Amino acid sequence: YQRRVHGDECKSSKERSEIVKSLLTELKLSKGYRVLAEMQDIQSVHSFITNAAATQLGCDRVEMLLLDKTSYMLFQPVENNIRVPVIPCPLDGYESKVNKSNPLGRHIRIASNGPSIINGKNPPPAFGEFTLSPDFLQILDIEFKSSLTVPIESIFDGLVGVLIAIDKVCPTDGNPTDFNDDDVRVLNSISQQAAFALQSWTSRTMADRSHRRVEALLNIAQCLSEMDLRRLQLNIMQKARDMLQADRCTLFLVDHDTSELVSTVADGTKEIRIPMTTGIAGAVVTSGEIINLIDAYNDPRFNPQVDKRTGYRTKSLLCMPVLNNHHVIIGVVQMINKQGANCFTPDDEKILSGIAVQAAVAIENSRSFVKTKELQQFYERVLESIPDLVLTLGEKGHGVSTNHCPTPYLGLDRAWIKERPYAAWWSEENLETKTFVENIAEVYRTHQAIEVQDFDILVEDKKKTVNYTIMPLSSQGNQEFRNKGVVIVIEDVTSEKRVMATLSKYMSPSVAQQVMSDGAKLGGERMVVSVVFVDIRSFTAISESMSPEHVTRMLNEFFDLIGRAVMEENGVVDKYIGDAVMSVFGVPFPAEGDHLRACRSACKMKSYVTEYNLQRAREGKLPLRIGIGLNTGVVLAGNIGSEKRMEYTVIGDGVNLASRIEGCTKYYGADILASQFTYEKVKDAFHWRELDTIRVVGKKSSVVLYELLGDKKCGPLLESKVIGLRLFREGYALYLQREWHLAIKKFEAAIQECDDGPSEVFRQRCLMLDSNPPSHWSGIWDMASK
Repeated sequence: YQRRVHGDECKSSKERSEIVKSLLTELKLSKGYRVLAEMQDIQSVHSFITNAAATQLGCDRVEMLLLDKTSYMLFQPVENNIRVPVIPCPLDGYESKVNKSNPLGRHIRIASNGPSIINGKNPPPAFGEFTLSPDFLQILDIEFKSSLTVPIESIFDGLVGVLIAIDKVCPTDGNPTDFNDDDVRVLNSISQQAAFALQSWTSRTMADRSHRRVEALLNIAQCLSEMDLRRLQLNIMQKARDMLQADRCTLFLVDHDTSELVSTVADGTKEIRIPMTTGIAGAVVTSGEIINLIDAYNDPRFNPQVDKRTGYRTKSLLCMPVLNNHHVIIGVVQMINKQGANCFTPDDEKILSGIAVQAAVAIENSRSFVKTKELQQFYERVLESIPDLVLTLGEKGHGVSTNHCPTPYLGLDRAWIKERPYAAWWSEENLETKTFVENIAEVYRTHQAIEVQDFDILVEDKKKTVNYTIMPLSSQGNQEFRNKGVVIVIEDVTSEKRVMATLSKYMSPSVAQQVMSDGAKLGGERMVVSVVFVDIRSFTAISESMSPEHVTRMLNEFFDLIGRAVMEENGVVDKYIGDAVMSVFGVPFPAEGDHLRACRSACKMKSYVTEYNLQRAREGKLPLRIGIGLNTGVVLAGNIGSEKRMEYTVIGDGVNLASRIEGCTKYYGADILASQFTYEKVKDAFHWRELDTIRVVGKKSSVVLYELLGDKKCGPLLESKVIGLRLFREGYALYLQREWHLAIKKFEAAIQECDDGPSEVFRQRCLMLDSNPPSHWSGIWDMASK
């Protein structure tokens, strides 16, 4: 006061009077500032500032418009926060200009070089960045003769709004008058306090929003414990809609199997499915980005057809991806029409993002729960389908679960087993079960599985024979699960099951099951079957360099491969003859395709031995070479032997011929040979070569030999092999025509093309015949040995 009233700059009493008046005005305002600082809501701040400004300036009215920088909206914080779109501009200044000559709208420019006074009809500059629409002017009822506009600036946020004083009135006569520099100073002072009040309100609002957001998210977390996926979807949609105050909310889940987005209607009775790439939701799935629209109809990705069918009008829309912990999109949450506003805010995006994170966890948990439940039910059904008794015991030896009633296996009911530890299931005098109980105790102690075959137990005064296996409930080396219990699997092998187990050692389980179910009488009968002989070449030479233990191991491994190839094709392993195996296809029950399966079994034998040789090569062992002979014919099948020892087998010329043909494989250097009788039944399914016409030892009639080269289902032969076979056929034709010198050239070409073993045999034979031609020639070759 001293400086401004008595300073050198004061030249007259009138100036000192104006200064005193200004100081009194500022003093009045400062008293109001204390009241302003205590206000908690934006409507009260707006009312106080506009009323105080109008009173201090002596004008008709003052409007305070706030700037929403996220949506580029100017809004009046009263009457439901009316918001009108404005045109965004580079904020290079804050001087306000009001264009009264434009009937379609008025422009407010805010420039940094100070406030703007427009008095009378002085034409304003022709520019404008924020455009107020006529509808907005009608809402504010702005019709004026003079105006004063100043910006509201925050030191933290810059421009936050604008104060517009309208129609200055003379205090003495009530007539319109002009705004002056004192009015500018007063309104600037008010704008500063308004900025401070708005900043305080903004801070309180942000803190309050954060608090409510945390409370809301905690509330949602408590509501997302639902494990049913459909009810979980409904819970998420309801909570998200309530939190963001939206008209509608839809949660789509991604179905990768059908490439669709799936949701549930509000009552939970119906599914909604749309293509994964359709509409706004599809765009979010495709891009992984958040889409926030003020007016969905302005976006070409929006599909308005649903609105047209329902009569609903979609305006604002917020759509966000739901990602799991692997950052894979598992769903999309879509909010429609913000209530009380025309768009969703960044705060809404943050809230919805928090909801999406919790929803993702809940959805994954629900899906895991469903999968676990399905897996549990699956295992229960699997256990129920197992005919054997599967019994689990807990840490203290009490029964936990069984897949069947244990009475037929152990003579005990479920309640007895669960109420008592295994040591108390039977009395100590029961010597039959003593070994069983001791074995359980040993598995608990050592954590090593025990398997027992043909164990006899008395059940309901009847003797039962069972096989049982006791296993610890732990994996090897896993200390965490030790002593958690044991699993006991008990197999009843009495009567039919014992016979079944015996039959399965010689024939495939399906054939053995048919024998058991049909009650077949294994008596002698004539049948057309395919017989397969397989033998290890040069076995004597190989075994001489090995110990007996290694020979036995090698034979067992070899027999296992051959047996697998036979049983996979529903054949029967008839017998083992030294290092040879005889198998039969078509007994005890003939079926269509027996001969085809015999040939496929031979191809599998060759393939399995080839793989086995790779293993032997890695171990530094010699490879095994095999020969396979097939024949189809009539045999006698049945129980053959003495009264004390009998076996089910087949005998006859068909069997003998198959054995002789197997012996020819070494002579011709071929892996698989078959008679013409087998060839005629399956010739279209395999690659063949007509090899020779021979007369085996002990037979007067001849037989045509064919080499089985492979299954056509496995693909074509190599090109070199095809060329070699063509050369062989040409040579063989010349051989039959007694053109042995010409045949030799063909066979030599075949040998050079594909190292063909049979071609070498015929080359040697042609050399001999050409040097000493026979007097009689039929083309039939008599084999000198078996």
